[in-house]
Amino acid sequence: MTETSLRPTRLRRLAGALAVSAAVATGAVACGGSDDAPEAGGGSTTAPAPCDAVITKPTDENQQHINEPTPITYTDAPPAFGEHRPEYAPFGRAFYSSDRPEVGNLVHSLEHGYTIAWYDDTLAEDTAALASLETIATDYMANRERFIAAPWREEDGAAFPEGRHVALVRWSADADDPTDQTKHRGNWMYCGGVDRKAISTFFDTWPNEESPEPGLP
Repeated sequence: MTETSLRPTRLRRLAGALAVSAAVATGAVACGGSDDAPEAGGGSTTAPAPCDAVITKPTDENQQHINEPTPITYTDAPPAFGEHRPEYAPFGRAFYSSDRPEVGNLVHSLEHGYTIAWYDDTLAEDTAALASLETIATDYMANRERFIAAPWREEDGAAFPEGRHVALVRWSADADDPTDQTKHRGNWMYCGGVDRKAISTFFDTWPNEESPEPGLP
């Protein structure tokens, strides 16, 4: 596996930018970002809803490895950055259900440029929606792209905002100096259901070089 094979082409990045503009124009999803922290909420509905605007905020500048069994507590639901386990989720698996790795392992994957689509219990009970998300994740893996879909459980932390059942997260950095933690950002987009176009737009926003630790060891 070469790092070059995992980076978006210029054409793909241009397509992603055009998709962002189109989505904003139609109001389906806004990708401008905000420095407001994501708010966790309760309640849910089964009807799909549009995706919210992307939320962006500075990280806590903490990339420490925490060994088991020391617990890791995250304030965001789900986390987009922070301390994490020394091991990341294995490359080659894009969709998880009951056998999901620990949250701390997945946060480590975020550090290397993964996009993670977390889905809650309501989405998990929707057979068609879950199958659609699994297909999307599998398609990314077939193209050797960094994407994981995984369940967010009650014991992991707070619920997603009301009516939102999918949470896309990305840990981004400055491509010119990925080690500059002052420029690290957490990015979230909450959706009421599975929206392939919105997921693609979010995924295409940050190429792998805009990650705290681009590539994989």
